[in-house]
Amino acid sequence: MNIPLNQILYGPPGTGKTYSTIQKALKIIAIKDKDLKKFLDSSPSREELKDKFDEYRKNGQIEFITFHQSYSYEEFIEGLKATTNENGNIEYNIEDGVFKSLVEKAKTKSEANIDEKIDWLKEELLKNDIDISENTSFKLQYTGGKTFRVTPEKTKNPDAKYPVNIEKIKKLYKNEIEHREVYNGSYAVGILEYLYKNGLKKYNDLKDDFTNRNFVLIIDEINRGNISNIFGELITLIEPSKRLGNKEALEVKLPYSKDTFGVPKNLYIIGTMNSADKSVAPIDGALRRRFKFIEILPDSKKLKDNLEDINLQKLLEAINIRIEYLYNREHTIGHSYFMNINNLNDLKEVFKNNIIPLLAEYFYEDWEKIKLILNDNKDKFIVELKDANNYLKNIQDSFEDKKLYKVGDIDKLEISDFKNIHE
Repeated sequence: MNIPLNQILYGPPGTGKTYSTIQKALKIIAIKDKDLKKFLDSSPSREELKDKFDEYRKNGQIEFITFHQSYSYEEFIEGLKATTNENGNIEYNIEDGVFKSLVEKAKTKSEANIDEKIDWLKEELLKNDIDISENTSFKLQYTGGKTFRVTPEKTKNPDAKYPVNIEKIKKLYKNEIEHREVYNGSYAVGILEYLYKNGLKKYNDLKDDFTNRNFVLIIDEINRGNISNIFGELITLIEPSKRLGNKEALEVKLPYSKDTFGVPKNLYIIGTMNSADKSVAPIDGALRRRFKFIEILPDSKKLKDNLEDINLQKLLEAINIRIEYLYNREHTIGHSYFMNINNLNDLKEVFKNNIIPLLAEYFYEDWEKIKLILNDNKDKFIVELKDANNYLKNIQDSFEDKKLYKVGDIDKLEISDFKNIHE
């Protein structure tokens, strides 16, 4: 399957872009997951797809985030986070962001159980301290947070508690760093030796099989974030040719942790973008060059052709053709607004709460254009405030063409009023 590593689904609101990411993410996972492929081939329902999607999110192969204007590099890649230790002092620890965490999972051998064993050790230490005799004898403690505490057996200060960073232990296990790069590294080695004795599989003995699983990062509303600030120097690393394992692979040294960082080729990125959003136009050029853009348009064929004698397919087509004529295609209305309509009251609610407010936003409350779009020649959806003329006699001469409107009483509309939109 020729699926791009980086893709962005874009289109008007209500076309099902976010839901499409569920299907696409599962198809990507299924490339290397035979059981999932069988599941997808069985034509599962929308609810079953969502349940399966949640299952893969839970096991860590799919991550879903939403960009916004204040979303930062520190949240996405890595940054410093202040915490209070058991002595009440503030400590600054380096914390991995969403993207870096998923990259590390995608690069990890699937049988590695370091996280499981670290969690087990934490639970044991919360019950009692443990005496460890590997290499250097010491007492190990854990009281919460991101560090274990060590008291050497041969120490002049029995109250001494030397910290050993848990994330550094994991990196040491994966051969990403050497023990001399870890503060109190000899104790980190001793902790790993203790875990090996209690069921931890040695990393070098594991099959190098991380490429046998695919991972997916979904970024909803990707255009709302400041791409240059969020991705930083890593925007180049997501290019297919620069992924780890390729001839032109690139790695960079991260500013906080100083870790060497690259992006594997089994990590896919799917973004969504609302084409009606005003922030689309100035989108970062670097993003455009590195992503394949896939347009998702309204699909009236997914709607009912007879809802109490109203043809929803023709209704949506009529509205969108007029919007495209008076404005543009990017501001049409998606079919998902009409997907779960079962009766006339449902249709009234959608027009009152979604369609008319959306048109008012698109056309900056130019109600005359909105009346044209709804073919509202009987003043049913949009009503002219003729009574207001009594208060405007002294100023109407200067604004001869100006009229005041209000949204009509949608709840009182009849079937014929909606049929009139497309007939």
